[in-house]
Amino acid sequence: MKRLSTRSRLSELHREEGVYIVFVALSLFALIGVAGLALEIGNIQKNHMRVRRAVDASALGASWLLKEFQSDPNTVKADKVRVAAERILADNLAQFGAVNSLTSPVTVLDASGSPVSLSGLVPRQIEVKATIQSPVHLLNVLPGLDWIPNVSATAIAGDVRKVVALLLDRSGSMG
Repeated sequence: MKRLSTRSRLSELHREEGVYIVFVALSLFALIGVAGLALEIGNIQKNHMRVRRAVDASALGASWLLKEFQSDPNTVKADKVRVAAERILADNLAQFGAVNSLTSPVTVLDASGSPVSLSGLVPRQIEVKATIQSPVHLLNVLPGLDWIPNVSATAIAGDVRKVVALLLDRSGSMG
């Protein structure tokens, strides 16, 4: 059995130091990649939340016009409800610099959920859809990754004529 001298032990240890540098460099690269992916996913979720809010606001805003339609069908047409919803949606999306990629984002529906033609049945609901592109910044640095995810949301709102009943039990019989 051959014994290594102190000098050969030190030279062997010295050669292994380069392995640690390579390992640390690769680990750092992987850590930066995971952090970048986490930031991109957070950005996509933030844009999805913004689109959901814009679609909800558009559907609820236009549903108030449906209430007016029920009281006087001659003043509010289905086309007016659709145009109002599209305008609200476009304004809300423009606040964070997004543009809806759908050509017909708003559908006015009757009581059964079927689309209403402009001179058709009485509208009862409105469906608003939006799809935007959520740009990624850090992942596009990687070669061969030209990925731009789409973020979509849909909201349906009906006329706001709802009856809410509230019953208060003051007798104490319910516990």
